[in-house]
Amino acid sequence: MGVKYQVVGDTSLGNTVLNWIIKVPGYLVPGSLRVMAFEVRSAKFPPAGLSGREMCLLWPQPLCVYMCFPYELTEEDQSWSIFSLSVCVRIKVWMCGGTLEISTCSHVGHVFRKSTPYTFPGGTSKIVNKNNARLAEVWLDDWKEFYYSINPGARSVDYGDVSGRRKLRKDLNCKSFRWFLENIYPESQMPLDYYYLGEIRNVETQSCLDTLGRKSGENLGTSYCHGLGGNQVFAYTKRQQIMSDDNCLDASNPSGPVKLVRCHGMGGNQMWTYDDQDGSIRHVNSGRCLQKPDARDVTLPTLKPCDGSGAQKWIMNGSFKWQAN
Repeated sequence: MGVKYQVVGDTSLGNTVLNWIIKVPGYLVPGSLRVMAFEVRSAKFPPAGLSGREMCLLWPQPLCVYMCFPYELTEEDQSWSIFSLSVCVRIKVWMCGGTLEISTCSHVGHVFRKSTPYTFPGGTSKIVNKNNARLAEVWLDDWKEFYYSINPGARSVDYGDVSGRRKLRKDLNCKSFRWFLENIYPESQMPLDYYYLGEIRNVETQSCLDTLGRKSGENLGTSYCHGLGGNQVFAYTKRQQIMSDDNCLDASNPSGPVKLVRCHGMGGNQMWTYDDQDGSIRHVNSGRCLQKPDARDVTLPTLKPCDGSGAQKWIMNGSFKWQAN
Protein backbone atom coordinates (compact mmCIF):
# COMPACT_ATOMS: atom_id res chain seq x y z
CA MET A 1 0.00 0.00 0.00
CA GLY A 2 1.48 3.34 -1.05
CA VAL A 3 1.30 6.79 0.50
CA LYS A 4 -0.16 9.58 -1.61
CA TYR A 5 1.01 13.16 -1.10
CA GLN A 6 -1.93 15.54 -1.51
CA VAL A 7 -0.96 19.13 -2.28
CA VAL A 8 -2.91 21.89 -0.54
CA GLY A 9 -3.24 25.03 -2.65
CA ASP A 10 -2.76 28.60 -1.44
CA THR A 11 -6.49 29.35 -1.56
CA SER A 12 -7.33 26.58 0.89
CA LEU A 13 -4.80 27.37 3.58
CA GLY A 14 -6.57 27.23 6.89
CA ASN A 15 -6.45 30.08 9.39
CA THR A 16 -6.83 27.84 12.42
CA VAL A 17 -6.89 29.92 15.57
CA LEU A 18 -10.02 29.88 17.72
CA ASN A 19 -13.72 30.57 17.83
CA TRP A 20 -16.17 31.18 20.68
CA ILE A 21 -15.52 27.82 22.31
CA ILE A 22 -11.77 27.77 21.63
CA LYS A 23 -11.99 25.22 18.87
CA VAL A 24 -9.81 25.51 15.78
CA PRO A 25 -11.97 25.49 12.65
CA GLY A 26 -10.10 25.67 9.34
CA TYR A 27 -11.40 28.96 7.99
CA LEU A 28 -9.97 30.27 4.77
CA VAL A 29 -7.18 32.77 5.14
CA PRO A 30 -8.49 36.28 4.29
CA GLY A 31 -7.79 37.48 0.75
CA SER A 32 -5.16 40.01 1.83
CA LEU A 33 -3.13 37.27 3.48
CA ARG A 34 -3.47 34.98 0.46
CA VAL A 35 -2.00 37.77 -1.69
CA MET A 36 0.84 38.11 0.78
CA ALA A 37 1.43 34.37 0.65
CA PHE A 38 1.65 34.51 -3.14
CA GLU A 39 4.17 37.34 -3.01
CA VAL A 40 6.50 35.59 -0.59
CA ARG A 41 6.73 32.28 -2.44
CA SER A 42 10.25 33.06 -3.59
CA ALA A 43 11.29 34.94 -0.48
CA LYS A 44 14.25 33.67 1.49
CA PHE A 45 13.30 32.98 5.08
CA PRO A 46 15.87 33.04 7.88
CA PRO A 47 17.45 29.65 8.55
CA ALA A 48 15.50 27.33 10.81
CA GLY A 49 18.19 27.49 13.48
CA LEU A 50 17.90 31.27 13.86
CA SER A 51 17.93 32.29 17.51
CA GLY A 52 15.64 35.00 18.82
CA ARG A 53 12.01 35.79 18.07
CA GLU A 54 12.10 37.24 14.58
CA MET A 55 10.23 34.51 12.73
CA CYS A 56 8.99 30.97 12.82
CA LEU A 57 7.26 28.84 10.21
CA LEU A 58 4.10 27.14 11.46
CA TRP A 59 2.11 24.92 9.12
CA PRO A 60 0.27 22.74 9.75
CA GLN A 61 1.82 22.11 13.17
CA PRO A 62 4.61 23.88 15.08
CA LEU A 63 7.46 21.95 13.49
CA CYS A 64 10.36 24.36 13.94
CA VAL A 65 8.99 26.43 16.79
CA TYR A 66 11.41 24.94 19.30
CA MET A 67 14.40 26.19 17.30
CA CYS A 68 12.96 29.65 16.76
CA PHE A 69 11.78 30.56 20.22
CA PRO A 70 13.00 30.28 23.79
CA TYR A 71 12.01 26.97 25.31
CA GLU A 72 10.05 28.52 28.17
CA LEU A 73 7.65 30.10 25.67
CA THR A 74 7.07 27.10 23.44
CA GLU A 75 7.18 24.28 25.97
CA GLU A 76 3.89 22.58 26.59
CA ASP A 77 1.93 23.35 29.73
CA GLN A 78 2.67 20.18 31.67
CA SER A 79 -0.70 20.39 33.43
CA TRP A 80 -2.59 20.14 30.16
CA SER A 81 -3.96 16.74 29.18
CA ILE A 82 -3.51 14.99 25.81
CA PHE A 83 -3.17 17.76 23.20
CA SER A 84 -2.32 21.35 24.08
CA LEU A 85 0.25 22.98 21.87
CA SER A 86 -1.62 23.75 18.68
CA VAL A 87 -3.92 26.60 19.80
CA CYS A 88 -2.00 27.87 22.80
CA VAL A 89 1.33 28.31 21.03
CA ARG A 90 -0.30 30.37 18.28
CA ILE A 91 -1.62 32.84 20.83
CA LYS A 92 1.52 32.86 22.99
CA VAL A 93 3.97 33.45 20.16
CA TRP A 94 2.08 36.42 18.74
CA MET A 95 1.34 38.00 22.12
CA CYS A 96 4.91 37.56 23.33
CA GLY A 97 6.76 39.25 20.49
CA GLY A 98 7.03 36.68 17.72
CA THR A 99 5.44 36.00 14.35
CA LEU A 100 4.13 32.85 12.73
CA GLU A 101 4.44 32.53 8.98
CA ILE A 102 3.10 30.10 6.41
CA SER A 103 5.87 29.19 4.00
CA THR A 104 3.96 28.40 0.82
CA CYS A 105 7.02 26.99 -0.92
CA SER A 106 7.68 24.36 1.73
CA HIS A 107 6.56 20.75 1.51
CA VAL A 108 5.23 19.28 4.74
CA GLY A 109 3.48 15.97 5.06
CA HIS A 110 1.07 14.96 7.80
CA VAL A 111 -0.11 11.37 8.19
CA PHE A 112 -3.62 11.37 9.66
CA ARG A 113 -4.63 8.42 11.82
CA LYS A 114 -7.95 6.66 11.42
CA SER A 115 -8.46 6.68 15.18
CA THR A 116 -7.03 8.50 18.19
CA PRO A 117 -4.07 6.57 19.65
CA TYR A 118 -4.75 7.68 23.22
CA THR A 119 -7.59 7.68 25.72
CA PHE A 120 -9.38 10.55 27.46
CA PRO A 121 -9.39 9.89 31.23
CA GLY A 122 -12.66 11.16 32.66
CA GLY A 123 -14.14 11.76 29.23
CA THR A 124 -13.44 14.13 26.36
CA SER A 125 -15.44 17.04 27.81
CA LYS A 126 -13.49 17.02 31.07
CA ILE A 127 -10.15 17.05 29.23
CA VAL A 128 -11.17 19.79 26.80
CA ASN A 129 -12.72 21.97 29.51
CA LYS A 130 -9.62 21.69 31.69
CA ASN A 131 -7.27 22.59 28.85
CA ASN A 132 -9.42 25.48 27.67
CA ALA A 133 -9.88 26.81 31.20
CA ARG A 134 -6.10 26.92 31.70
CA LEU A 135 -5.73 28.74 28.39
CA ALA A 136 -8.51 31.18 29.32
CA GLU A 137 -7.16 31.88 32.82
CA VAL A 138 -3.65 32.69 31.59
CA TRP A 139 -4.02 34.23 28.13
CA LEU A 140 -7.56 35.48 27.42
CA ASP A 141 -7.75 38.33 29.98
CA ASP A 142 -11.34 39.67 30.12
CA TRP A 143 -12.33 37.24 27.39
CA LYS A 144 -12.11 34.40 29.89
CA GLU A 145 -15.50 35.55 31.19
CA PHE A 146 -16.74 35.44 27.62
CA TYR A 147 -15.58 31.83 27.36
CA TYR A 148 -17.15 30.85 30.69
CA SER A 149 -20.44 32.46 29.70
CA ILE A 150 -20.52 30.33 26.57
CA ASN A 151 -19.35 27.23 28.45
CA PRO A 152 -20.65 27.48 32.05
CA GLY A 153 -19.67 23.87 32.70
CA ALA A 154 -16.00 24.85 32.46
CA ARG A 155 -16.28 27.00 35.60
CA SER A 156 -16.56 23.93 37.80
CA VAL A 157 -13.54 22.16 36.32
CA ASP A 158 -10.41 21.97 38.45
CA TYR A 159 -7.85 23.52 36.11
CA GLY A 160 -5.03 23.40 38.65
CA ASP A 161 -2.36 25.96 39.53
CA VAL A 162 -1.70 28.54 36.79
CA SER A 163 0.49 30.93 38.79
CA GLY A 164 3.62 29.74 37.02
CA ARG A 165 2.09 30.32 33.58
CA ARG A 166 0.91 33.80 34.57
CA LYS A 167 4.39 34.63 35.86
CA LEU A 168 5.86 33.43 32.56
CA ARG A 169 3.56 35.76 30.65
CA LYS A 170 4.50 38.67 32.89
CA ASP A 171 8.24 37.95 32.69
CA LEU A 172 8.08 37.83 28.89
CA ASN A 173 6.20 41.15 28.81
CA CYS A 174 3.51 39.70 26.58
CA LYS A 175 0.78 41.85 25.04
CA SER A 176 -2.92 41.69 25.86
CA PHE A 177 -5.43 39.38 24.23
CA ARG A 178 -7.29 42.44 22.99
CA TRP A 179 -4.13 43.42 21.10
CA PHE A 180 -4.11 39.93 19.57
CA LEU A 181 -7.72 40.29 18.35
CA GLU A 182 -7.22 43.82 17.04
CA ASN A 183 -3.88 43.36 15.30
CA ILE A 184 -3.34 39.68 14.55
CA TYR A 185 -6.76 38.10 14.14
CA PRO A 186 -9.34 40.85 13.44
CA GLU A 187 -11.31 38.26 11.45
CA SER A 188 -12.05 36.40 14.68
CA GLN A 189 -15.72 36.04 15.56
CA MET A 190 -14.95 36.97 19.16
CA PRO A 191 -16.43 40.50 19.22
CA LEU A 192 -14.23 43.24 20.62
CA ASP A 193 -17.07 45.35 22.00
CA TYR A 194 -20.61 44.36 22.80
CA TYR A 195 -23.43 45.41 25.09
CA TYR A 196 -24.69 42.05 26.22
CA LEU A 197 -23.83 38.38 26.30
CA GLY A 198 -26.26 35.69 27.37
CA GLU A 199 -29.71 34.30 26.74
CA ILE A 200 -32.44 36.32 24.98
CA ARG A 201 -35.78 35.50 26.62
CA ASN A 202 -39.27 36.31 25.35
CA VAL A 203 -41.46 37.95 28.00
CA GLU A 204 -44.72 36.31 26.95
CA THR A 205 -43.58 32.74 26.31
CA GLN A 206 -40.53 32.67 28.62
CA SER A 207 -38.70 30.77 25.87
CA CYS A 208 -35.24 31.71 24.58
CA LEU A 209 -33.70 32.25 21.20
CA ASP A 210 -31.80 29.09 20.30
CA THR A 211 -29.63 28.10 17.35
CA LEU A 212 -30.73 24.50 17.92
CA GLY A 213 -27.33 23.49 16.58
CA ARG A 214 -28.24 24.72 13.11
CA LYS A 215 -25.71 25.87 10.55
CA SER A 216 -25.32 29.04 8.52
CA GLY A 217 -28.25 29.56 6.16
CA GLU A 218 -30.73 27.76 8.41
CA ASN A 219 -33.54 29.30 10.47
CA LEU A 220 -33.15 30.73 13.96
CA GLY A 221 -35.15 28.86 16.58
CA THR A 222 -36.55 29.15 20.10
CA SER A 223 -36.83 26.62 22.90
CA TYR A 224 -37.20 26.23 26.66
CA CYS A 225 -34.64 28.38 28.50
CA HIS A 226 -32.24 25.89 30.06
CA GLY A 227 -29.59 28.28 31.43
CA LEU A 228 -26.73 26.07 30.27
CA GLY A 229 -25.26 28.46 27.72
CA GLY A 230 -24.23 26.86 24.46
CA ASN A 231 -26.80 27.31 21.69
CA GLN A 232 -28.76 29.85 23.74
CA VAL A 233 -25.92 32.34 24.21
CA PHE A 234 -25.96 35.40 21.96
CA ALA A 235 -23.89 38.57 21.90
CA TYR A 236 -25.45 41.94 21.09
CA THR A 237 -22.51 43.87 19.70
CA LYS A 238 -21.60 47.52 19.36
CA ARG A 239 -21.95 47.01 15.60
CA GLN A 240 -25.62 46.16 16.18
CA GLN A 241 -25.22 42.47 15.42
CA ILE A 242 -26.88 39.68 17.36
CA MET A 243 -24.42 36.86 16.97
CA SER A 244 -23.81 33.29 18.03
CA ASP A 245 -20.25 32.22 17.30
CA ASP A 246 -19.69 32.76 13.55
CA ASN A 247 -23.33 33.43 12.68
CA CYS A 248 -25.50 36.53 12.98
CA LEU A 249 -29.26 36.97 12.97
CA ASP A 250 -30.11 37.92 9.38
CA ALA A 251 -33.40 38.83 7.71
CA SER A 252 -33.30 39.39 3.94
CA ASN A 253 -37.11 39.44 3.69
CA PRO A 254 -39.20 41.95 5.74
CA SER A 255 -41.62 39.19 6.67
CA GLY A 256 -38.89 36.74 7.64
CA PRO A 257 -37.78 34.16 8.36
CA VAL A 258 -34.88 35.19 10.56
CA LYS A 259 -31.89 33.08 9.65
CA LEU A 260 -28.44 32.34 11.00
CA VAL A 261 -25.95 33.67 8.45
CA ARG A 262 -22.17 34.00 8.68
CA CYS A 263 -21.43 37.43 10.14
CA HIS A 264 -20.09 39.77 7.45
CA GLY A 265 -19.70 42.97 9.47
CA MET A 266 -21.31 45.17 6.81
CA GLY A 267 -24.59 45.92 8.56
CA GLY A 268 -27.51 45.59 6.18
CA ASN A 269 -29.73 42.61 6.93
CA GLN A 270 -27.70 41.87 10.06
CA MET A 271 -28.34 45.16 11.91
CA TRP A 272 -30.64 45.14 14.94
CA THR A 273 -31.45 47.61 17.71
CA TYR A 274 -32.45 46.56 21.21
CA ASP A 275 -34.51 48.97 23.31
CA ASP A 276 -33.98 48.06 26.96
CA GLN A 277 -36.95 50.25 27.93
CA ASP A 278 -39.68 48.53 25.91
CA GLY A 279 -37.78 45.27 25.30
CA SER A 280 -38.12 45.36 21.52
CA ILE A 281 -35.57 43.98 19.07
CA ARG A 282 -36.00 45.99 15.87
CA HIS A 283 -34.61 44.95 12.49
CA VAL A 284 -33.04 48.14 11.13
CA ASN A 285 -33.56 47.50 7.40
CA SER A 286 -37.23 46.53 7.61
CA GLY A 287 -38.22 48.50 10.71
CA ARG A 288 -40.05 45.41 11.97
CA CYS A 289 -39.75 43.79 15.38
CA LEU A 290 -38.74 40.29 16.37
CA GLN A 291 -41.79 38.44 17.69
CA LYS A 292 -42.46 35.09 19.33
CA PRO A 293 -43.23 32.13 17.02
CA ASP A 294 -46.76 31.73 15.72
CA ALA A 295 -48.88 28.60 15.31
CA ARG A 296 -47.43 27.77 11.88
CA ASP A 297 -44.04 26.94 13.42
CA VAL A 298 -43.78 27.02 17.20
CA THR A 299 -39.98 27.19 17.13
CA LEU A 300 -39.51 29.94 14.50
CA PRO A 301 -39.43 33.60 15.63
CA THR A 302 -41.15 36.00 13.22
CA LEU A 303 -40.80 39.61 12.07
CA LYS A 304 -43.94 41.69 12.51
CA PRO A 305 -44.88 45.41 12.57
CA CYS A 306 -43.86 46.76 15.97
CA ASP A 307 -46.84 46.98 18.34
CA GLY A 308 -45.35 46.95 21.85
CA SER A 309 -47.03 43.68 22.81
CA GLY A 310 -45.53 41.11 25.15
CA ALA A 311 -44.94 38.85 22.17
CA GLN A 312 -42.35 41.40 20.99
CA LYS A 313 -40.66 41.99 24.33
CA TRP A 314 -37.32 40.32 24.94
CA ILE A 315 -35.12 40.30 28.01
CA MET A 316 -31.36 40.71 27.78
CA ASN A 317 -30.49 40.71 31.44
CA GLY A 318 -27.25 38.89 32.13
CA SER A 319 -24.73 39.35 34.93
CA PHE A 320 -21.88 39.80 32.47
CA LYS A 321 -21.76 43.18 30.71
CA TRP A 322 -18.99 44.13 28.34
CA GLN A 323 -17.02 47.37 28.02
CA ALA A 324 -19.26 48.73 25.26
CA ASN A 325 -21.58 49.85 28.04
